[in-house]
Amino acid sequence: MRFLALPFCLISASAAWAQKDRVAIVEENGVVLSCPRGEEWKAKVEDVSFTDGSKAKAAFVEHKMEDLKIWVLVQADPDRKGFKPLKEIAESILEEPKKKDKAKVRKNAAAKFPGAGGPSAWYLEVEWEESNAKKVKREWLFIDKANQGLCRVMIDCPDDIHTKFQAQIQFVLAAMQVVKVKKK
Repeated sequence: MRFLALPFCLISASAAWAQKDRVAIVEENGVVLSCPRGEEWKAKVEDVSFTDGSKAKAAFVEHKMEDLKIWVLVQADPDRKGFKPLKEIAESILEEPKKKDKAKVRKNAAAKFPGAGGPSAWYLEVEWEESNAKKVKREWLFIDKANQGLCRVMIDCPDDIHTKFQAQIQFVLAAMQVVKVKKK
């Protein structure tokens, strides 16, 4: 059985907020994701399935009326063998978008993630046209300092929505935490 090492004030505050869909807490991997102010924001935890058949829990913050979702997925390293280098993981993630017609791919290995203690991260951005609208997928990859898990933070929204809600997105990213998970 696992327990989360959260400060008492964070546990009590997050328990109250979680009832109002304000905070998503994934106890299995220590992710804490908070909503910005406003009734139109909702936080939740969902199961995510991968193409290889494996499943994991992911934390989401989404706007109830706009097409905007920020999600965080932490993949544990149960064997402690380590992950592939982040460069290889980034390249494999970018394989599918490169096949899209007129997709522009940008990656930056020297990025700092704005939350979770500010780890060094790979920043990936893919831009393409779909139904006469500019779509952009943004993603950060890093190894979290608390549990040594592979952390993927993704923002799914059209480019104009990202511009409109940039301050709220920055709040969610900056307030994100990955806390140490204690095993018992």
